[in-house]
Order: sequence, then C-alpha cells, then structure tokens
Amino acid sequence: MEKMIRKILAQPFEIDENQKQAVLNNSKVMKLLACAGAGKTETLARKVCYLILVENLEPEEIVVFTFNVRAAKEIKRRIYDRMALYDLKKCRVG
Repeated sequence: MEKMIRKILAQPFEIDENQKQAVLNNSKVMKLLACAGAGKTETLARKVCYLILVENLEPEEIVVFTFNVRAAKEIKRRIYDRMALYDLKKCRVG
C-alpha cells in the first residue's frame, strides 16, 4: 500500500507538498482553489487514483465537478492516463 502511495505522489513527476496534502486528505468533500497552471487537474486526477487504488472506492462512488465540458474531458483523460500508469487492471473511468 505504501508503495502505491509513493507511486501516486511521484509518477509521472513529483507533486508539491500542498498537492500531496490534498491527495492524502481524508475529507469526504474537497474543493481545490488555485490560479491557472497551479496543478489543480493533476492533483484531482491523482486524488481519484488514490481513492480507487488505496482507499478501495469504486469509480461509481466518486463525483468530480468541472466548470465546462472541455475541463471534464481533460480530467477524465488525465485520470485514465494516471490509472493506466499506476494499475492497468483497475483502469475504468466512465
């Protein structure tokens, strides 16, 4: 389990401490606020991977909201890419 957590936090590149705190936060509800280019999409994608691979949530139990369709497509693609990197067997995003 610890190995998977390290993988999520470091691959494909290391995220910063604030992003790590957001990924590892055990709160049921999370709101990310940051300026453009700060890494919100990457943080959210890794949080979803963490919930599925470490906390054993089913993808159907996770809801992610975005501001527009383009952002939704990007977060979906990013989650899929990260899941494929971390654990291809559990890679299914709807």
